[in-house]
Amino acid sequence: MCAPAALGYEDHEGPPRRRRSQRPRISRCLDVPVTVDAEAGYGMESAALVAALRDAGAAGCNLKGTEYWPGIPHDHAAGTLCNPTRHAEWLRSVRQAAKENDHPFVINARLDNFLSPFIAGAEPETQRKLVPEALERASAYLEAGADCVYPIALWEPDALGRFMSDVRGPVNISRVRQVRSVADLAALGVSRVSWALTSSSSRWRTSRTGSARSRNERPLCVHRAWRASNPCGLRTGASDARRAIPATVRA
Repeated sequence: MCAPAALGYEDHEGPPRRRRSQRPRISRCLDVPVTVDAEAGYGMESAALVAALRDAGAAGCNLKGTEYWPGIPHDHAAGTLCNPTRHAEWLRSVRQAAKENDHPFVINARLDNFLSPFIAGAEPETQRKLVPEALERASAYLEAGADCVYPIALWEPDALGRFMSDVRGPVNISRVRQVRSVADLAALGVSRVSWALTSSSSRWRTSRTGSARSRNERPLCVHRAWRASNPCGLRTGASDARRAIPATVRA
């Protein structure tokens, strides 16, 4: 669930309090585990972030790999990647905070190497050269305690195949229009599929052209995940959500 766009706000750090307050209401309406886009943690201490997300009913969250400055609108197309060592240590602190809070929390660590070029309209067949660094980050983040890595906007078949063959943990992939099907992603071993980028990319393209959009026109961004054996079976809570992460997606 990408709460910012769903509630009509720009996707950047420092969300209004009323925006964060919607998450418990959303999670209470669903009988499946809900993970949220927690951006870069809103500048909160790890323990405070985990406690807030647990109180909101979140079974886990995405944590972005791009530098953010609270309260400043973020330019996704010109994003600066986080220092991988510092970011891994921060992810480790989030995992430790979840452990101390006795919360089996799913950490989906985003790898933003491919995002800025994707938004900026990079030429085809340019993603392969970005794979080695993305794999290094993936290894560091998984070792630090992430349950899953999310190379958002990675889609080119050659680059995606290489990433999937070398990564050593569960992977979340964006379902963008260039990807042939969810079944193809499942065949590669992808564990989780997100649709958020499909709707978000149209909003980013609109903002870059200067077109005005009202708050009510902004698209709803939703993460969807299925278990191969029982796509409707994620019903009991965060512990089941963590076990579901390595499962294969299914259309």
